[in-house]
Amino acid sequence: MKRSDVFELLDSQRRLNQLIPGFRFNLGFSGKYYHKGYADEDYGDDLLLEHADKFWWFCHMFSHTQPHLYNNITVLENEMKMNREFAQKHNIPLDAGYSIAPHHSGVYPVHGPLYDAWK
Repeated sequence: MKRSDVFELLDSQRRLNQLIPGFRFNLGFSGKYYHKGYADEDYGDDLLLEHADKFWWFCHMFSHTQPHLYNNITVLENEMKMNREFAQKHNIPLDAGYSIAPHHSGVYPVHGPLYDAWK
């Protein structure tokens, strides 16, 4: 996302909040890709983190991997741990009640090692 995208996201959220009190976008993140784009996108990363407290966040795997491709719980735990450390370093507020998106094997079919690692 570029800075203009972040401003538009904030403005869209503000407008939706007028219709739906308390509305917030729920954003997922993968720390490996922070500052890995063009300069405009890196500035967008920074602006998004400046406004991190205005969104709800959920944690992906650090490298945005698909956990069902791995049966090794240690690998999954390390990916999750690196992403949590990224969030703590950058003051991203986390809701520990949700971390697993459908792309990441969290819905169906259930990938048992992922849930074991998530615990």
